[in-house]
Amino acid sequence: MMVLVRPSIKGHDPTAWRMVLGLGLTLGAMNFCFYQALARLPIGVAVTIEFLGPLLLGAAMSRRVRDGIAVAAALCGVVLISQALRAGWNELDHLGIACAATAGACWAAYILFQREVGKHFKGIDGITWALLLAAIVVTPLGIIYAHGPLTSPKVVGAGAGVALLSSALPYSMEMMALRTIPPRVFSVLLALEPAVAALAGMLVLHQFLTAWQMLGAGLVVTASIIITWRGGRPGAHDTTG
Repeated sequence: MMVLVRPSIKGHDPTAWRMVLGLGLTLGAMNFCFYQALARLPIGVAVTIEFLGPLLLGAAMSRRVRDGIAVAAALCGVVLISQALRAGWNELDHLGIACAATAGACWAAYILFQREVGKHFKGIDGITWALLLAAIVVTPLGIIYAHGPLTSPKVVGAGAGVALLSSALPYSMEMMALRTIPPRVFSVLLALEPAVAALAGMLVLHQFLTAWQMLGAGLVVTASIIITWRGGRPGAHDTTG
């Protein structure tokens, strides 16, 4: 990504670089903690706990009752889609829960840092520097926790695919999105991710949804309509909160 984007290192004040530092460290911690949570918890539980971060951020930044309703609907939708209620919560790994909660807190911080970096850097220069920093921080940990050779073509190819599809592309697009919509709206729209994933699994992998999961997807879509409809009304849309 550094080769393709060639981000400029000049013309940025110390505040801009502090934001990049915060974003890079947050990205590294968020991804490391989430994958540690996945290794210890059912995926539905890990996803639900992590989503508490951005959704609580959305609740904290809500200005009207309608915002709060959207956040609550999104949270209920994520819980239903992930089937987290079916897990035996008393038997869950405590370290896994802590990792998922930390990932959620980092996700909330990521939204705030991402927005600030987008103000100080043009295009995707800022996120490119942040991803480089995150890679520098996380790579040694990845080597330590690896359970096999990291230089095989299969591992390198899979790593490159994950880096492109789960980091470089989505984070770059999210930076552009946060330049135009408020963080409280963005936080709720993130809940569309598990809904879209569940629908993709049904269409592509024939993993059919239960009635509860379909209800959850409907709640997430409803929450997204509520939050964007209010934000799109004349005089109601802003990019500051």
